Amino acid sequence: MSKILMDHGFLPLSSLRLIVPPLQLVSAALWEIVKQGAVMYYGLLEEFVTSVLETVPELLTYTERVQLAMGLRAKVVLELCSNRDFASPQAIQPHLSRINTYITHQDKETSSSEVKASVTNFLKLVQTLVDDQCQRDTFYQKIFPTVFGPKYDSALLALMRKFLFNLQKLLPVPNLEQSV
Repeated sequence: MSKILMDHGFLPLSSLRLIVPPLQLVSAALWEIVKQGAVMYYGLLEEFVTSVLETVPELLTYTERVQLAMGLRAKVVLELCSNRDFASPQAIQPHLSRINTYITHQDKETSSSEVKASVTNFLKLVQTLVDDQCQRDTFYQKIFPTVFGPKYDSALLALMRKFLFNLQKLLPVPNLEQSV
Protein backbone atom coordinates (compact mmCIF):
# COMPACT_ATOMS: atom_id res chain seq x y z
CA MET A 1 0.00 0.00 0.00
CA SER A 2 2.76 2.46 0.87
CA LYS A 3 4.46 1.62 -2.46
CA ILE A 4 1.28 2.64 -4.30
CA LEU A 5 1.18 5.91 -2.38
CA MET A 6 4.85 6.57 -3.03
CA ASP A 7 4.64 5.76 -6.75
CA HIS A 8 1.48 7.73 -7.50
CA GLY A 9 1.09 10.15 -4.61
CA PHE A 10 -2.53 9.12 -4.06
CA LEU A 11 -4.70 6.08 -3.45
CA PRO A 12 -6.21 4.36 -6.46
CA LEU A 13 -9.93 5.01 -6.85
CA SER A 14 -10.67 1.33 -6.23
CA SER A 15 -9.09 1.65 -2.77
CA LEU A 16 -11.24 4.64 -1.92
CA ARG A 17 -14.39 2.54 -1.68
CA LEU A 18 -12.72 0.44 1.01
CA ILE A 19 -11.97 3.50 3.10
CA VAL A 20 -15.10 5.60 2.55
CA PRO A 21 -18.55 3.96 2.74
CA PRO A 22 -20.53 4.01 -0.54
CA LEU A 23 -23.28 6.26 0.83
CA GLN A 24 -20.73 8.90 1.78
CA LEU A 25 -19.11 8.70 -1.66
CA VAL A 26 -22.48 9.14 -3.36
CA SER A 27 -23.42 11.96 -0.99
CA ALA A 28 -20.14 13.74 -1.66
CA ALA A 29 -20.63 13.43 -5.43
CA LEU A 30 -24.20 14.71 -5.23
CA TRP A 31 -23.13 17.58 -3.00
CA GLU A 32 -20.40 18.60 -5.44
CA ILE A 33 -22.85 18.59 -8.35
CA VAL A 34 -25.09 21.13 -6.62
CA LYS A 35 -22.26 23.08 -5.00
CA GLN A 36 -20.53 23.57 -8.36
CA GLY A 37 -23.82 24.29 -10.14
CA ALA A 38 -23.26 21.51 -12.70
CA VAL A 39 -26.73 21.92 -14.22
CA MET A 40 -26.01 19.32 -16.90
CA TYR A 41 -26.25 16.68 -14.12
CA TYR A 42 -29.30 18.11 -12.37
CA GLY A 43 -31.66 15.85 -14.32
CA LEU A 44 -29.89 12.72 -13.08
CA LEU A 45 -29.66 14.21 -9.63
CA GLU A 46 -33.41 14.90 -9.62
CA GLU A 47 -34.12 11.31 -10.68
CA PHE A 48 -31.96 9.96 -7.84
CA VAL A 49 -33.52 12.30 -5.26
CA THR A 50 -37.03 11.46 -6.44
CA SER A 51 -36.34 7.72 -6.32
CA VAL A 52 -35.01 7.94 -2.78
CA LEU A 53 -37.89 10.16 -1.68
CA GLU A 54 -40.45 7.76 -3.16
CA THR A 55 -38.94 5.06 -0.96
CA VAL A 56 -38.39 7.24 2.13
CA PRO A 57 -40.66 10.30 1.83
CA GLU A 58 -40.10 11.37 5.44
CA LEU A 59 -36.58 12.57 4.60
CA LEU A 60 -38.14 15.90 3.57
CA THR A 61 -41.53 17.53 3.98
CA TYR A 62 -43.89 17.48 1.02
CA THR A 63 -43.08 21.11 0.23
CA GLU A 64 -39.33 20.49 0.44
CA ARG A 65 -39.61 17.40 -1.80
CA VAL A 66 -41.46 19.39 -4.45
CA GLN A 67 -39.12 22.36 -4.18
CA LEU A 68 -36.00 20.22 -4.52
CA ALA A 69 -37.20 17.99 -7.35
CA MET A 70 -38.90 20.73 -9.32
CA GLY A 71 -36.12 23.21 -8.59
CA LEU A 72 -33.50 20.89 -10.06
CA ARG A 73 -35.61 20.03 -13.10
CA ALA A 74 -36.61 23.67 -13.68
CA LYS A 75 -32.96 24.71 -13.70
CA VAL A 76 -32.27 22.10 -16.42
CA VAL A 77 -35.17 23.34 -18.53
CA LEU A 78 -34.14 26.98 -18.17
CA GLU A 79 -30.56 26.10 -19.08
CA LEU A 80 -31.82 24.38 -22.24
CA CYS A 81 -34.02 27.37 -23.08
CA SER A 82 -31.09 29.75 -22.74
CA ASN A 83 -29.27 28.05 -25.60
CA ARG A 84 -30.88 28.76 -28.97
CA ASP A 85 -29.70 25.40 -30.33
CA PHE A 86 -31.44 23.44 -27.56
CA ALA A 87 -34.50 25.65 -27.05
CA SER A 88 -36.80 23.39 -29.01
CA PRO A 89 -39.92 21.60 -27.85
CA GLN A 90 -38.29 18.25 -28.68
CA ALA A 91 -35.33 18.87 -26.36
CA ILE A 92 -37.41 20.30 -23.54
CA GLN A 93 -40.46 18.02 -23.64
CA PRO A 94 -38.94 15.07 -21.71
CA HIS A 95 -38.12 17.42 -18.84
CA LEU A 96 -41.57 18.98 -18.86
CA SER A 97 -43.12 15.51 -18.91
CA ARG A 98 -41.02 14.62 -15.88
CA ILE A 99 -42.35 17.70 -14.06
CA ASN A 100 -45.94 16.82 -14.96
CA THR A 101 -45.45 13.18 -13.96
CA TYR A 102 -44.09 14.19 -10.59
CA ILE A 103 -47.08 16.43 -9.90
CA THR A 104 -49.71 13.93 -11.09
CA HIS A 105 -48.23 11.08 -9.01
CA GLN A 106 -48.35 12.99 -5.74
CA ASP A 107 -50.91 12.03 -3.16
CA LYS A 108 -54.08 13.98 -3.89
CA GLU A 109 -54.43 14.91 -0.22
CA THR A 110 -50.97 16.44 0.02
CA SER A 111 -50.68 18.09 -3.38
CA SER A 112 -51.54 21.72 -3.17
CA SER A 113 -53.16 24.03 -5.66
CA GLU A 114 -50.21 26.35 -5.07
CA VAL A 115 -47.80 23.72 -6.44
CA LYS A 116 -50.02 23.08 -9.44
CA ALA A 117 -50.28 26.82 -10.10
CA SER A 118 -46.48 27.15 -9.92
CA VAL A 119 -46.05 24.32 -12.40
CA THR A 120 -48.66 25.81 -14.73
CA ASN A 121 -46.94 29.21 -14.61
CA PHE A 122 -43.56 27.60 -15.24
CA LEU A 123 -44.91 25.70 -18.24
CA LYS A 124 -46.31 28.94 -19.67
CA LEU A 125 -42.94 30.65 -19.13
CA VAL A 126 -41.11 27.84 -20.92
CA GLN A 127 -43.54 27.98 -23.83
CA THR A 128 -42.92 31.74 -24.12
CA LEU A 129 -39.15 31.24 -23.99
CA VAL A 130 -39.30 28.63 -26.75
CA ASP A 131 -41.66 30.62 -28.99
CA ASP A 132 -40.47 34.22 -28.59
CA GLN A 133 -36.80 35.08 -29.12
CA CYS A 134 -37.24 38.66 -27.91
CA GLN A 135 -38.96 37.55 -24.69
CA ARG A 136 -36.23 34.95 -24.16
CA ASP A 137 -33.47 37.54 -24.49
CA THR A 138 -35.23 39.88 -22.06
CA PHE A 139 -35.86 37.06 -19.58
CA TYR A 140 -32.23 35.92 -19.51
CA GLN A 141 -30.88 39.46 -19.27
CA LYS A 142 -33.20 40.87 -16.62
CA ILE A 143 -35.28 38.24 -14.84
CA PHE A 144 -33.19 35.06 -14.78
CA PRO A 145 -30.23 36.53 -12.81
CA THR A 146 -32.49 37.79 -10.04
CA VAL A 147 -35.12 35.03 -9.82
CA PHE A 148 -33.01 32.00 -10.74
CA GLY A 149 -29.59 33.31 -9.74
CA PRO A 150 -27.57 33.00 -6.52
CA LYS A 151 -30.57 32.98 -4.15
CA TYR A 152 -32.20 30.17 -6.11
CA ASP A 153 -28.94 28.21 -6.13
CA SER A 154 -28.54 28.75 -2.38
CA ALA A 155 -32.06 27.45 -1.76
CA LEU A 156 -31.32 24.33 -3.83
CA LEU A 157 -28.06 23.86 -1.93
CA ALA A 158 -29.85 24.13 1.43
CA LEU A 159 -32.50 21.60 0.38
CA MET A 160 -29.84 19.24 -0.93
CA ARG A 161 -27.87 19.58 2.31
CA LYS A 162 -30.97 18.70 4.34
CA PHE A 163 -31.75 15.75 2.05
CA LEU A 164 -28.22 14.34 2.32
CA PHE A 165 -28.03 14.96 6.08
CA ASN A 166 -31.33 13.15 6.66
CA LEU A 167 -30.30 10.33 4.35
CA GLN A 168 -27.06 9.82 6.25
CA LYS A 169 -28.93 9.92 9.57
CA LEU A 170 -31.25 7.22 8.25
CA LEU A 171 -28.35 5.01 7.13
CA PRO A 172 -25.54 5.73 9.58
CA VAL A 173 -22.08 4.34 9.02
CA PRO A 174 -21.27 1.84 11.77
CA ASN A 175 -18.30 2.69 13.98
CA LEU A 176 -15.59 0.18 14.86
CA GLU A 177 -17.42 -1.22 17.89
CA GLN A 178 -20.62 -1.69 15.91
CA SER A 179 -18.76 -3.38 13.08
CA VAL A 180 -17.02 -5.84 15.46
